[in-house]
Amino acid sequence: MTLITTIFVACRKVNDTNLSQCSDTSERTHRRHFEAGLGLEGINQALIDQVIADDSPRIAVVDCTFTEKSDRHTYGLDGFYNGKTQRAERGLEGSMVAVVDLVQNTGYALSAQQTEAGLAASVPATKEETLPPKSRVDFYLGHLAYCIAFFPPGIRDGVADGFYSKLKWVSGMVQLG
Repeated sequence: MTLITTIFVACRKVNDTNLSQCSDTSERTHRRHFEAGLGLEGINQALIDQVIADDSPRIAVVDCTFTEKSDRHTYGLDGFYNGKTQRAERGLEGSMVAVVDLVQNTGYALSAQQTEAGLAASVPATKEETLPPKSRVDFYLGHLAYCIAFFPPGIRDGVADGFYSKLKWVSGMVQLG
């Protein structure tokens, strides 16, 4: 893993083109690095291990958060459920996985991922498709499956709100253990 050793302040719009003008790397290199992700889960795992006692009971928590966006060019813009207004709206959604220490009554964020746009809640497969299309529940299960490797030892239970009471989610949770 390569660490970035140069830090600079950009007083204009930050995008890959402007970053390449302020550094020795090309625009394409910047795009590749940002597509790979930051991999903060390992750092968050180490920080959580420092603050939670080994004998403390803990659970995993999964939920989504919504951000309103009226822009047309934002990546991932789609119709998502906004709990504040109790209806679907145009914006961005992020899936969050956290670890909760039940003794301290404190939650610690482990991972956050932006929910992909264009995922239907449940779309039937067409006759031409061999696999059913990916749904939001599949995306959330994939995010959770990725995070399991970073869970502190002793987590056997997961908590989520009513959206996750679907059979597909429960079956996926059982398969993940």
